[in-house]
Amino acid sequence: MAGKVFFRLRISWKKLAAAAAVVLAAAAGTMICLRYRAKTFATVRFHMDTFISYYVGSVLPERTVDAMDKAVEDCEDLFDRFSADSEISRVNANAGTMTEVSEETYLLVEDAIKLAAETGGYFDPTVGKISDIWGFGIDPHVPEKEEIAAALQYVGFGRVMLEEKNGQYYVCVGEGQSLDLGGIAKGYALRKVREAAEKAGCRFAVVSFGGNVLLVGAGHDGNDGFSVGIRTPEENITDPALIISLEGGVVSTSGGYERFFMEDGVRYCHIIDPFTGNCAGGDLLSVSVICDDPVRADCLSTAYFVKGLDSTLDALASGEFSGIAIDSDKVIYISEDLAGSVAPEGTADGYRIEVVG
Repeated sequence: MAGKVFFRLRISWKKLAAAAAVVLAAAAGTMICLRYRAKTFATVRFHMDTFISYYVGSVLPERTVDAMDKAVEDCEDLFDRFSADSEISRVNANAGTMTEVSEETYLLVEDAIKLAAETGGYFDPTVGKISDIWGFGIDPHVPEKEEIAAALQYVGFGRVMLEEKNGQYYVCVGEGQSLDLGGIAKGYALRKVREAAEKAGCRFAVVSFGGNVLLVGAGHDGNDGFSVGIRTPEENITDPALIISLEGGVVSTSGGYERFFMEDGVRYCHIIDPFTGNCAGGDLLSVSVICDDPVRADCLSTAYFVKGLDSTLDALASGEFSGIAIDSDKVIYISEDLAGSVAPEGTADGYRIEVVG
């Protein structure tokens, strides 16, 4: 769970600030197009090492955004593994012993373990040691094979223990293990953002956060829906590969074209394969998962990007998830249920669509 943004709007000069904010959301890899006739407020903030853009229609939109952003700040305070004061850092520092945490942290780790089991370990929240030796977030570089092999012994979600007792919550990772919730924390934050938006009586909202786009409501006037552009997975190309129409939910896109580093002419992305300890990649350039749960979407897009093209196509064909995959041959695979949602504008130059199912 960020290009160029396309609007189906009657935009006035008063709304240019809103348009600019949504343009900045392109860094997440997914773009938004809206038709819109409501009082709005748009802004961009920075959390969890990436930009988050808000585009909100509400009676008091600025106050609504403040409430939504506070939800993200609270999650960041709990889940930021690079902050010594966060609960996740305390869990990691006390590896091997039960650490008392808030209910929010407990619930996120619980979700992470369940989804790790569901994906067969292709999403694994215990890859912290691997992330550290690759230096992501600090000093990215290719580690020695011996370093990877040594760190791999600490990967294994089955060693994480959870306990709830008398209204108190505890998490314990195995000795030497380290939690890295980067593949799910933004999805959880968006779940809390949606709760804050609904509590505030938000008429609709579009929130773009690190490859995840949350759509609240049924469109700008209650029934028109949203148009979402799926980013062309190429460096420095921000136009959409295709545009789809959605009534709500969340779109989470994972790919290696945004966060990466180059070493000796080779590109290395930030998504780790928990089985090899290496960066994921190959013929699959991006995976987008569409569903109602931001946490599930965030996790599955990561897991299937790691699994690769063949497994992703099998999942799309079987209806395991609704979504889109783009490969290095510029083929855009879409699940059968989305075939009628593709906008008539067509696809990016050189790309073609294949319906899977």
